[in-house]
Amino acid sequence: ALEIRLEAEGAMAAPRGTLVLAVEQARFGSISASAVEVEAETDGGSAEIGFSGTGLTFGAAGAPPEAGPAANPVADIEGRLRASGDLSDPDGLAAELEISRLAVAVGPQELSNPEPLRIGLDKGTVRVESLRLTGGAGEVSVSGTAGPVGGPAAVEGRIVADIDVAAFAPFLPGLLVGGRLRSDIAAGGRLDDPSLSGEISLENAYVRPEDFPLVLSGLSAVVSLDGSRLSIERFEGTANGSPLEVGGGLEGLLSSAPLSGRVTVEARSLALNYPPGLLTSSDIALALTGEGSDWTLGGRMTILQGLFREDISVGGRILGFGSYRWTASESELPAFVRDIRLDISVETAEPIVISNNLAEVALSADLRVAGNPGLPLFSGRLRNCLLYTSPSPRDRTR
Repeated sequence: ALEIRLEAEGAMAAPRGTLVLAVEQARFGSISASAVEVEAETDGGSAEIGFSGTGLTFGAAGAPPEAGPAANPVADIEGRLRASGDLSDPDGLAAELEISRLAVAVGPQELSNPEPLRIGLDKGTVRVESLRLTGGAGEVSVSGTAGPVGGPAAVEGRIVADIDVAAFAPFLPGLLVGGRLRSDIAAGGRLDDPSLSGEISLENAYVRPEDFPLVLSGLSAVVSLDGSRLSIERFEGTANGSPLEVGGGLEGLLSSAPLSGRVTVEARSLALNYPPGLLTSSDIALALTGEGSDWTLGGRMTILQGLFREDISVGGRILGFGSYRWTASESELPAFVRDIRLDISVETAEPIVISNNLAEVALSADLRVAGNPGLPLFSGRLRNCLLYTSPSPRDRTR
């Protein structure tokens, strides 16, 4: 539903009048709204615009209803914009945006402004004077300047946040997450090549995929920012109860230079039940290194112990492959992940034992995994294999 009322007089270059716009149940690209109202008044070289919106949902255009409010942010907003000057002359244009009410719900979490949010424009420079949101999800505050418009733009600002990690869950489908994220980050320099400084910390966090038997818990991390470099000062926790450590850093954040760096992951005696029924304990040491679009995930995986004892019926699932997907198809992975080269060695410290109604197998492996995460390629050898193919122990054939 759309309602428009317009009253105007005077020259087109400096009109005087009022415009009222009311919209219900509308969609603008990826934004949908239950109701939007705009009332604008202009008097020659100045204008004042009041606006409000309810049920603003941010998501992909044409998203199904079931992916609505629970999966996408929903906001209510009310405010006023005052402006004066010539639009063709940024230096002579002045404006002030005041948002008296802003409430953003992300799943069960909500953030709102305890005081009006104020953003100003003067002589081509945008200044965030007051932008603070608080609520059950935590608190975020932003301040700073950017500009001038149409010139060699520079930025100087600060972001301070204390957020419940669960607030990010709607943006991470297939993952259960929690913990506390705190940050104090300052930015300065050219707008197209800013310099960052500050620290981000993570406390008592956890990550659990819905379709893979892995639980990361007790995660504690400190990440520092300096210029265009990100350094992992500390990142530790457990993976399925086993010690986990992450280290390294990246260069070229928000920079014109290509992103480069090295990030390492180490886990000791990592217990997995994957594929379902195959119980293993492994030491893992991996490193993601690269620059620009050329990245490689390499390292070593040593299987300390392995056992599979579940019986298999004829025509049934072998090693439980029907329960979990071995890997996502290439088309389902992000482009960056698809382009990562694999160079991982896999070896057994002790043979993997398979003992069930169909076979008795002891496998020692020395393999190399190449290809990419969407299409891994295996090469190498299996040694010391003993295979019995009869369901009955007394009739088994070696």
